[in-house]
Amino acid sequence: MVRVNVPNPEHILRLGMVAEVKIVGDRTLDAMALPGDSIVRDPQGATMVYVYYPDQKRVYAKRVEVGTVYGTEIQITSGVTGNESVVAAGQDKLYEGAEVVAVTLPPGSSMGVK
Repeated sequence: MVRVNVPNPEHILRLGMVAEVKIVGDRTLDAMALPGDSIVRDPQGATMVYVYYPDQKRVYAKRVEVGTVYGTEIQITSGVTGNESVVAAGQDKLYEGAEVVAVTLPPGSSMGVK
């Protein structure tokens, strides 16, 4: 919960109004984040992602530790280095060691698994 005091000398802001606020601090955070949709849970409830290994044309699950949510992205605190190819969509069709074909889509498109 945060309380913010906003100057309102012209009384434009009214009681009950709703606003979206982005707070920018004086520090930057060097963090790795992935799209929230790329995070799945194993049967024990642990968070994981599917990593694509191009030499094998297969995907394998890797457990990851998650941190803060940034809009639609989730901070990854451990489990992957940032150099891996992580599956961003279609995880419901995957299993450990599944053979896949990686598809590169134009910028702005959702990446999937075939």
